[in-house]
Amino acid sequence: SSLYGDAAFGGSVNIVSAAIEQPRNVALTTGYGGFWDNGKWVGDMQKQSLEFQSGLIDGRWNFSGRYSRQISDGYRKDSWYDGWAYHLSLSRLDPRMTTTVNVYGGPMKMHLAYYGISKDQLAADRRFNPLTYDNETDNFNQPHYQLHHVYQVSGAMTLANTLYYIRGKGYYEQLKRDADYRLYGIEPPYREITDSIGNLVRQQWVHKNQIGWNPRLDIEHPRGTHSFGGSFYYFESDHWGEVVWGENLQAAFDPRFTYYRYSGKKQVGSVYLTENYDLTPKLTSQATVQLRYQDYRFDQEKMGIYPGHKYTLHWLFFSPRLGFNYSLDQNTSAYVNAAVSSRTPSDAEIYDAGDPEAAPLLDVQSERVLNIELGGTYRGPQVALGANLFWMNYHDEIISQGGINANTGVPLTVSADRSVHAGIELTAVVKATKRLELSGNMAWNHNRVREFTSLFQYDYSSLDSIHVVDFKNKTISGFPDYLANLIIDYRADRFRATWRARMVG
Repeated sequence: SSLYGDAAFGGSVNIVSAAIEQPRNVALTTGYGGFWDNGKWVGDMQKQSLEFQSGLIDGRWNFSGRYSRQISDGYRKDSWYDGWAYHLSLSRLDPRMTTTVNVYGGPMKMHLAYYGISKDQLAADRRFNPLTYDNETDNFNQPHYQLHHVYQVSGAMTLANTLYYIRGKGYYEQLKRDADYRLYGIEPPYREITDSIGNLVRQQWVHKNQIGWNPRLDIEHPRGTHSFGGSFYYFESDHWGEVVWGENLQAAFDPRFTYYRYSGKKQVGSVYLTENYDLTPKLTSQATVQLRYQDYRFDQEKMGIYPGHKYTLHWLFFSPRLGFNYSLDQNTSAYVNAAVSSRTPSDAEIYDAGDPEAAPLLDVQSERVLNIELGGTYRGPQVALGANLFWMNYHDEIISQGGINANTGVPLTVSADRSVHAGIELTAVVKATKRLELSGNMAWNHNRVREFTSLFQYDYSSLDSIHVVDFKNKTISGFPDYLANLIIDYRADRFRATWRARMVG
């Protein structure tokens, strides 16, 4: 909805479906592979897709679609995947407007394999998966429905609108060994007083709905373009947990026993104004201002040992951006950009609702970043080069603390008072011959905490074990210092070979 999206750090992804006026065709793609371990073939993978394009019918209508299926045994034991996906699109062209309806989704079921293992287990069996319960699965489906409409108001004015609806539904099923029944609200008479621990199978469900509208108006003028737009949506989700089987439980036990339930609702609205302006024939500018409001309401039922928290939070962000691009000649340009952006903490960072012992952190701060970039590009007939220097100064960045919540498996995070991400990014493309192209990129990153101290208590029975830890100038986990990619691509008339190498360190 704007150059940086609603509140994106590190970039936005804009997904555009295939152009309407494509030639009529049908394509079938199939692939087969697998996993090799210690000289043995240990699992298959296969995927197929069928894609069709109607071409333009009567100069006005277009219909296209795609069906795909993927099945995998997985590399780790008991880590299979079974899913399929679909995409259907109907478009109509009129003299001054285009209307498109898209429907797509991807129902899937997969066996979970996310637990780590010890070094000794890794040495003994790299494929070991501690989750051996047959139906330890993730089951999910989230279809999308979209209506896109573009109207050419005049030769210089274009109005675009998108309406959409997203519906998600799914659950995890997990076997919990030696579970404490009290954590699941299972009390007598459903269990004997002496039987407070046993194996049980739980499902954690979610139903969610989102409806939204994205308008945009572009007005061309002699020296550039004005753009006005926004993003407005309403989101609601319902979460609950069920115990579907348990040891040592009475016959009266409900096979769909609900032990927690909570819901969340979000109302989000943002508006933006963008101006692209040619200051001189060689110097162009781009300025954006955006105002974004978010209302978040959380409601937890008091159930068993879950306390029943309820709260409402509001955020209001103002995000400006200014950039300049100077063309030295037809092939070479330089640019500088400065931007301020903000991001709300995630739901789990405010309150880990799956942990009955957690409490909402209603004072957790939203992230705020000042980003400055300086770079240049060269694009010639055989060579293209690019360099970018960036410096990102964060306040209240939410970073990994290390470790996970023992009850829910959610990574632990903290809010650092101030942190910095800086570095240099280099890109290059060389067309060595008519058929051979070499390309690559490399980034060196400096990711450091600047201001943050925290209290740690190593022995909860002793106040003497409380220590103040200063994280100043410590590296931030999850951000590698070096990233690099190299691609060698050879194309003949009916043959293509690609070699890729990647480094992360």
